[in-house]
Amino acid sequence: MMIIGIDASRATKSFQRGSDQYSFYLIKNLARLDFQNEYWLYSPYPPHPELTQLPQNFHWKILPFFRFWTHIRLSSEMLCHPPNLLFVPSHVLPWIHPQKTVVTIHDLAYRYFPSAYPALNRFYEYLALKLAQGASKIIVPSQATKNDLLKWTKMNPEKIVVIHHGVDYAIYQSPQEKKVNYPYLLFLGKLEERKNLKRVIEAFAMLKKEKKLPHKLVLVGQPGFRYQEIDAKIQTLPQSIQKEIIPTGYLPTHEVIRWLKNADILLFPTLYEGFGLPVLEAMAAGVPVLASQIPALKEIASDAAFFVDPQKPKEIATGIERLLSDQDVRKQLIQKGQERAKSFSWQKCAQKTLNVLQAVFQEKGG
Repeated sequence: MMIIGIDASRATKSFQRGSDQYSFYLIKNLARLDFQNEYWLYSPYPPHPELTQLPQNFHWKILPFFRFWTHIRLSSEMLCHPPNLLFVPSHVLPWIHPQKTVVTIHDLAYRYFPSAYPALNRFYEYLALKLAQGASKIIVPSQATKNDLLKWTKMNPEKIVVIHHGVDYAIYQSPQEKKVNYPYLLFLGKLEERKNLKRVIEAFAMLKKEKKLPHKLVLVGQPGFRYQEIDAKIQTLPQSIQKEIIPTGYLPTHEVIRWLKNADILLFPTLYEGFGLPVLEAMAAGVPVLASQIPALKEIASDAAFFVDPQKPKEIATGIERLLSDQDVRKQLIQKGQERAKSFSWQKCAQKTLNVLQAVFQEKGG
């Protein structure tokens, strides 16, 4: 038996996307799989309601603190009461940590889009990557992210383990009672530069002007750094098109599912991803996906999405038109997407992660 410490700070959030979801589902599924090892879950906040009734071998350690919780408060806990192994599901190892550590690096977006991050965030991402290089193992969600790590660092490839994220397939299968009374295209994710929203908006406006597209464009997600530039792009459009673009802000999971299941297409022609959870979610929900032909999305979607060059608004517009008009292509992508989504599960992700944790613990010196 080992004592596994987990930085569970991201799993406590009420509204979850990306790495928050990953932390939440990983802990939830580890609790269903592992009754042998003891888990200490560290957080500055109270646990998420769905994570309060965990098995007896899971214990919450609430460590209240202000800024720099990871490097000050969690570090002091590691110094005074270290677990046998520390697992950090979201990037940042504390300064002080046990000899045996595992960390998940989700992407290297800050390397490709430095201007999309405030200076302090860029430094924090740089520091996180530096500290991660001292971990026993690094988990990444895709081969694409592993390739990025090898490109930007001198890490040993054997130190990096690819474990795909999962999708909670069942929650997308229940019928939606609340319908949306107009057709729309959907974007899901943080509203920021690397999501390529300016070109999405340009493609949408093109279809409105040239093809009289009846759809609205719904942007579901939290405004990110420099969102005002995206908003400024919207303001350049005629008023008649502006009113057809609906930013919803951050929504709870049940609302995200409602918007997703009622969409005609998920638009995800982003410029960079480490994985691309919205693509999996849309496929599970039976919604055809238009995605960019970048390595991570091609790896995750395989042949179950319609791929476009994200740099070309005209190609994005043509792809949208094709997915709306060609019923054979729509049907094929929906079927392939649902089958593809079934091969990604959080249980599988948790089991593979547990295998890594056990292997690190059993290494010489454990």
